[in-house]
Amino acid sequence: MAPLLSFAQQGPHAPAAEQLGSTAIKNSSYTIIDWAKSCTAVRGYQDVSDSSLGLAFVGDQSAGEGASDGSVFSLGDGGVATLIFDQPIQNTIGADIAVYENSFSDDFLELAHVEISSDGINYFRFPSVSLTNTDTQVNGFGTLDPTNIYNLAGKYRATYGTPFDFQELDSVVGLNIDSISYVRVIDVIGSIDSTFSSFDSQGNIINDPWPTAFASSGFDLDAVAALGDVTGVKQFQASNTRLQVFPNPTINILNIQSRVEAYGIYTLSGNLIKKGTTLRQTISIQELSSGVYFIELVLGDETVTQRFVKL
Repeated sequence: MAPLLSFAQQGPHAPAAEQLGSTAIKNSSYTIIDWAKSCTAVRGYQDVSDSSLGLAFVGDQSAGEGASDGSVFSLGDGGVATLIFDQPIQNTIGADIAVYENSFSDDFLELAHVEISSDGINYFRFPSVSLTNTDTQVNGFGTLDPTNIYNLAGKYRATYGTPFDFQELDSVVGLNIDSISYVRVIDVIGSIDSTFSSFDSQGNIINDPWPTAFASSGFDLDAVAALGDVTGVKQFQASNTRLQVFPNPTINILNIQSRVEAYGIYTLSGNLIKKGTTLRQTISIQELSSGVYFIELVLGDETVTQRFVKL
């Protein structure tokens, strides 16, 4: 488990990865059932305002295929990547896909729109929100507050995906959200100059680091994951009995066979709702509503995830 960070929340949306209320999906999450198998792309310019610099050229489009591994494909300004899954992704409870970028921090964020299609011809964009102030341009190495960002890929740092829920497009004519095989990722041109700007679904200019006039310009696509319905999944068994939790089901307390160094409790959709880093063998869950949850336990180099039921 990465270090648990402190991030000052300014906006109304979910905070950085591993912060309480974050929607970030770790690339090793139990919710991931598949990865995109094919990726084709059209790169954008390193700087759309100066085409003489040429196109972005870091990485090969095949980097977008398979699991999130840090290998990336730079889209450039306004570049587009189209990813295909072997099996259609089903609409389930909560998020259905997660898009991974390679940001090295929680606030240097390069953003992208995400669209889905059930036929590979007609694509439909997830509604997005960007509340970043547009009075001043975020420069090429500037930072963003993720709590001002909603439904834009790149909201989270490397190894943590931004989730998208098909249900948000349920009423769209021409889209079958119960059978999605195609995902399109489109780099946001973060310029506040309306000549080049990208806009969110509310008509706001999206301000993100720009220009990034170098080979790795724009959104750096790592991977796209399909997320599954885990409500019926069997309880995970720890490889080391020291990390078993009991009783299960439970009412107010979870006991652990051995003291752990850190823990995180997640909803079925993968949202972090409780965490701790002190050595302990008991965890109070009195404040949780009745339902099914997952707990991640960390001891040394071992990390174990188990399902539990709060009565």
